[in-house]
Amino acid sequence: MSGSLWTPIILAAASTVILQTPGRALAPPAASAADAPSIFGTIALPLKSTRFDDRWRRVLRSGLAARQLLAPLAAARRVPPAEQLRLVNASVNARIRYRPDIHPSGDHWSTAQQTVGRSAGDCEDYAIAKLQALKALGVPERDLFMTIGHEGSADAVHAVLVARVDGRFFVLDNRTDQLIPHERYGGFYPMLTFGARSSWLHGYERGKTPAAVRAMNGAVRSDQTSLNGLADPAPKRRQ
Repeated sequence: MSGSLWTPIILAAASTVILQTPGRALAPPAASAADAPSIFGTIALPLKSTRFDDRWRRVLRSGLAARQLLAPLAAARRVPPAEQLRLVNASVNARIRYRPDIHPSGDHWSTAQQTVGRSAGDCEDYAIAKLQALKALGVPERDLFMTIGHEGSADAVHAVLVARVDGRFFVLDNRTDQLIPHERYGGFYPMLTFGARSSWLHGYERGKTPAAVRAMNGAVRSDQTSLNGLADPAPKRRQ
């Protein structure tokens, strides 16, 4: 994509409003941020802050002390990194049942220990639990990311864990036990990614912003305090 023109999707952190910059070309930034997760055909634009930072720092610091999740993964310490990702993805998917967010705000991110303790959670909770399990297995925190975007098949907001192994990005989704390279994870349009060192906004090549992302602008504007109402209440399993 060298030389392409990019149109950023701008997130107003205080209000969760998404706006598209009209007619303004943006060259892909220099590779000064080698850790930037430019995934799913987008370019990752670093953010100074977002309205989600406090909750992200809280769940990132929380760790995972739940033996009922770590014990079955003991053997994962002795397998290659990609196999660790697969084992953690399948184990958490089996251990946790999907439950829509029941917090009064409708937009609560639980710690891994809270999710495992009740054996239930929504898509962000799955991603956070997997992140903490992989950290406990020794996967570098800098290689783990939670990405929030629009899931086309469900027409809803969805969150997945993305993990980097040997420079490649893989998706860990609560709807499938398969480990999917990001370039094969179709129908998902990222908006925002959180990592240990930064957060990023996803920009799309100018003129190629997916219709789902454009349509999401109005949906987000209708609820300026949270992502409540946009989460998938009954996610379909990916094959």
